[in-house]
Amino acid sequence: MNSQLFSRSTFLVSLFFTTLIFMEFPASTLCASDWYSNCSTTDMFSCGEITNVGYPFWGAARPEACGNPQLKLTCEKNDTTIEILDVWYRVLEMNTRTKTLTIAREDYVNGICSPNFVNSSILESKVLDNTTLLQNLTLVYGCREDELPGKDYQRFTCPKYGLGYLVLADEGLNPCTHSVRLLIPSDSITDVNNLSQVELTIKAGYDVKWNDSEACSACTRSNGVCGFNRTSNGPTCYCPNQSYGSKTCRSSPPPPPRVLPMPSLAAQAPLITKSENASTNATSTVPILAAQPSQSPSENQSTPGTVINFLAPLPQFRSI
Repeated sequence: MNSQLFSRSTFLVSLFFTTLIFMEFPASTLCASDWYSNCSTTDMFSCGEITNVGYPFWGAARPEACGNPQLKLTCEKNDTTIEILDVWYRVLEMNTRTKTLTIAREDYVNGICSPNFVNSSILESKVLDNTTLLQNLTLVYGCREDELPGKDYQRFTCPKYGLGYLVLADEGLNPCTHSVRLLIPSDSITDVNNLSQVELTIKAGYDVKWNDSEACSACTRSNGVCGFNRTSNGPTCYCPNQSYGSKTCRSSPPPPPRVLPMPSLAAQAPLITKSENASTNATSTVPILAAQPSQSPSENQSTPGTVINFLAPLPQFRSI
């Protein structure tokens, strides 16, 4: 019975301290020293012609904590793609010096007849900005002959959706069955009647720029590696041999705390000297620990005025 009770008590104590450890030190901080190496140049994103991509991007072998959650790159058949506001884009080029990437809608890479009916809205993204002036190109699908507009349009036919048309506007249109609004450079198309030129323009895509925060720049200047803290929803700095969560890295790890030696008991106690060999006038000093404090007055009141010398010789008794 006692052994079972002891075993159960030991288990509860172990469970308590284990829970306390994980409450005080989350898993992300326990492994913080590894993020510096995981997010460094050894784990850059590479796929096909897109190589050595770092912060603020992540994906494939590059861990999620190394980049912004909205900028995940995916690699499939040596093609790099990224999802922005529910639309998949193919990354055609990336320039880390100018912090720009060229993107084109993945569903329009092979033509205009396999669309996902979601409008492009890069301008509403909080992590990417367009670098050139863009305009809307609207494609309408599934129309009847009498639903086609009379002028300023280019008609086309798709096996799955039938008749359709496209215009450089998005107002006053007959939506027919479906419609999609794309973004293209404003100076790329002046005449939508050239369908081949329109398709080439859509495939060529356009440039967008990602935002590099000053906090990340300061981290890089201090020899740190940028990452993303999902708790604070912002960039963080990973440093060698230091826990993350700071803005910059120290030049070197702080020195260990200085530990002073504890003085011995004999060194702390006062010394009392005792003279010996008085007959030869030679004295030797012998360290003796000081006596402990006397008892409280209440304890000494039982024998007032009485002094007991424990070092005196015992009295001699004579036998009768």
